[in-house]
Amino acid sequence: MHKQITTFFLILFITTAFAQMPDAVVRTLDNKNVHLRDYTGEPRLLRPDAPRYGTVLIFFRTDDPTLESWFDDLNSLIKETNTEKRKFFFIAENQDVEVLKTFRQSRNLSAPLYVDVFNVCASLLEMVPGTLTSGPGIVIYQPDGTFVEKFVPFQSHQTDHLKSAINRLP
Repeated sequence: MHKQITTFFLILFITTAFAQMPDAVVRTLDNKNVHLRDYTGEPRLLRPDAPRYGTVLIFFRTDDPTLESWFDDLNSLIKETNTEKRKFFFIAENQDVEVLKTFRQSRNLSAPLYVDVFNVCASLLEMVPGTLTSGPGIVIYQPDGTFVEKFVPFQSHQTDHLKSAINRLP
């Protein structure tokens, strides 16, 4: 009986551990670290009463040759599906900050832009760093940090499916 209970709790721990958003860190263009857990998942010790949000993480590269085929549509989808209980993040995969500042000025971004200097993209999308070159990688989490869906790489024909996944968030 003891072995069955131990096995049950081990399976429960493993299942919930992998389903939760890890404490990923990205950086602002002003070189400040942002913990994504401040928005989703287990509350941080310093902000236990902070509100939790459904989050949509959009990893991309500005030198992606397919950028023009998906970026404006995805940016519009963010405007359309944004609510006060959802947070969207554009996260550029480890690129030069000056290039990103120019990119931000040339686009009307519907979400803040961050830099992935800690290879969050590679770990959350389960891919080799630097290989995101044919569309963005998108990961969606519920406010409690539960994984909803992943699109790697996202393609324009998946827009309705992505919208449906986002609409599962509060």
